[in-house]
Amino acid sequence: MLNIVLLFLIFIAIVAVFGRFRSGPRITRRDGGLKKPRICPECGRYNLQGGPCRDCSSNR
Repeated sequence: MLNIVLLFLIFIAIVAVFGRFRSGPRITRRDGGLKKPRICPECGRYNLQGGPCRDCSSNR
């Protein structure tokens, strides 16, 4: 039983290493690949669509 679990964990580790090689490098903010999300200046919520904030404009 212990041998089967150990072989399974080794197999998963090998698959993870090959998956990392295949997918290539990740895009991070340090690379300049991702922009900062837009945040409404009035309520502080994330505004994913751009334009006026739906929460702030509905409260007025």
